[in-house]
Amino acid sequence: MMSKDEYRQKFVISTTKLLRTHEFDGIDLNFEPSEALGPPSTSTPQLIEDRKKLSKLCKDLQEEYAEEAGRTGRSRLLLTVTISGIKKQLESRFDLQELAKCADWLNIQTYDYRGSRDKIAEHHSSLMQAINAESNEKDLNQDSAIKYIVNTGIEPWKLLVGLPAFGKKFRLTSDLHDLGSPATFVGSVPYTELCRNMMSGWQRVFLDDRKVPIM
Repeated sequence: MMSKDEYRQKFVISTTKLLRTHEFDGIDLNFEPSEALGPPSTSTPQLIEDRKKLSKLCKDLQEEYAEEAGRTGRSRLLLTVTISGIKKQLESRFDLQELAKCADWLNIQTYDYRGSRDKIAEHHSSLMQAINAESNEKDLNQDSAIKYIVNTGIEPWKLLVGLPAFGKKFRLTSDLHDLGSPATFVGSVPYTELCRNMMSGWQRVFLDDRKVPIM
């Protein structure tokens, strides 16, 4: 859709009609490049080009929604953009300054920091950095993501922090039982299952360094 100007313009016009027809308040853009374009931390030519196209799409939508509101007298449609909560991905995939100019706010995905690629058991949405975090893991937490974004000049009031209503399950592969122990990733766990586990007697432990609980 973002590959050509004509495709982008058709999308812009069609979203306006769709949102008004169903009386929605606005739209959220959640652009997640394919892993085929390169690792999350790699600024490949394709990623750089897509970053520019996403900013252009955001600008076109903002201008269309403002024009439509002025023409019809209706409240302007809202435009938000979902962005990564990982510093390396923020650097390679998003032009934060340009997105902030046209979006009403930015939704930060401060979860899924851990998952299928990990060989150890870890929390996937830590609030703060772990005391024993490796150098390549120090940015895998909410505090780091928010500080990085704000330090680029984005106003804090334009940020919404995404909170996961699910957990991640790991199967330990040794006699160790602490976070960081060898493990294999099993999958995501819905909130309802977490509640049932709590009610059935699973032990809840609060991690003072990360400021989050585990079971």
